[in-house]
Amino acid sequence: MNKNKRKWISMGILKKIFQSKEGFTLVEVLVSVATITITISGLVQSFTASSLLADMSANMSVAIREAESKMEEIRNYNYSLVTTDYVLGGTPGNTFSLTAATGKGVIYIDSSNASLLTIEIDVSWKDRDGRVIGQDANLNGTIEAGEDPDGNSKLDSTVKIITQLAKR
Repeated sequence: MNKNKRKWISMGILKKIFQSKEGFTLVEVLVSVATITITISGLVQSFTASSLLADMSANMSVAIREAESKMEEIRNYNYSLVTTDYVLGGTPGNTFSLTAATGKGVIYIDSSNASLLTIEIDVSWKDRDGRVIGQDANLNGTIEAGEDPDGNSKLDSTVKIITQLAKR
């Protein structure tokens, strides 16, 4: 079949479609619009949730990276000074501010065994919506009223690194 003949046939089919007196009823149109609206609404909610999860994941990665960096700093510190310098009032102290996010890390050291220290670092931060992730509600590194609901005397968080450091 040549090209011109195909063109006339397809034009004839289109002409029949557009000149047809048949159409959709109002109910069919409303059902179609409702279906499309629900579908688009679901897609928008899915996109929003994905965006929030991506942001949370990015913040957790920052918090983990900074906690690991602080842990490495403690590992390289003079062992005999760790328990005195990385406590409240010591220098550098038991808290640190995050550099790549708004947040605070807290260092806990269990020195009940003098030759094996247990070091725990908990990191709390503020997400883009202003919600604080972790128990340190005001991000100051100290436990205050309502910040320790489980009563373990620690500002727990979803980002927690625990390691043991042996005397060399």
